[in-house]
Amino acid sequence: MLLEILNVITLLGVNAAVGAIDQWMLPMRRPGLFMALMVGVVPIFAFVLASPTTMNAWNIVGFIGNYILLPSLFWTGPYWQRFICGFLILFLQFTLEVCFGIVFVFAGWELSRDALSIEVLAIRIVNIGGMLIGGRLLAYLARRVFRPAGAPGAPDTPESTEHAMRPRPYLIFFFTQFIFVAQATFLLMTYRKALPIVYAVVLALIVICLAGDAVALTSLRRFNRAEAARARAGALEDQLAIYISGARSTAHEAERAARFRHDQRNHLQVLRGLVSQGDTERARSYVATLRHTLSQPASDAHEHEREVSARE
Repeated sequence: MLLEILNVITLLGVNAAVGAIDQWMLPMRRPGLFMALMVGVVPIFAFVLASPTTMNAWNIVGFIGNYILLPSLFWTGPYWQRFICGFLILFLQFTLEVCFGIVFVFAGWELSRDALSIEVLAIRIVNIGGMLIGGRLLAYLARRVFRPAGAPGAPDTPESTEHAMRPRPYLIFFFTQFIFVAQATFLLMTYRKALPIVYAVVLALIVICLAGDAVALTSLRRFNRAEAARARAGALEDQLAIYISGARSTAHEAERAARFRHDQRNHLQVLRGLVSQGDTERARSYVATLRHTLSQPASDAHEHEREVSARE
């Protein structure tokens, strides 16, 4: 009876740890409701449908729903980022379970998956602590890679990392890795007795997967930086084009002002000459022509002024 109570407490602790890691990984809306579902609702389905000793279809559905689908409904940001973070958390759970399992097996503990024992509960408790430590580190790396533009310490990205990354190759990579680790866990759960050689083989394969994760996250970050640099260069080019356009407009206005002063002097000289000659009719006609010119568009007016000046 006591072992069963401790088993329930540790299972709730695992879900609470996963919920905390989910909130560290990505920004989340309504975190209180999410934690209530993780601790109060999801374990009920686990107790009713899943098997604590062997892997069945409901265990697999529970893994996907608990680690990927449910957090993805509450996380904010692009869905491909949510799925990658969910895969990483699930992979962390598999990794720690195998690592702590092999440590206890090589220590000489007899681990039976058919019944509860102090050893199994001890592994689960240690696994919770490892999940929190590893999840904190994983959340730090994820936020460094997926941090949106404008956030403190974020790289200068044009709008968001959603536009800076092509997610499909990474999604395929993490999903393939998830299938592999799930199959390895299925093989472990199939054995009635935990065999050290099985743990050792799976642990070696998990180390390879961890190396692949490191390469993938590094690739994501480098690609993000390259796209951010490209976006900054494009923004500088656009800003330079605006400055050049403004300088050209200013030069054009100055040229028009100088042309106006020059034309004004010419018109005054023509009018002064006509008045001094006593030809007031031609002076009036010249003024009327200037008025008509001012009412026309700038280009047409300029052409007309040149015609009038040439005619005079």
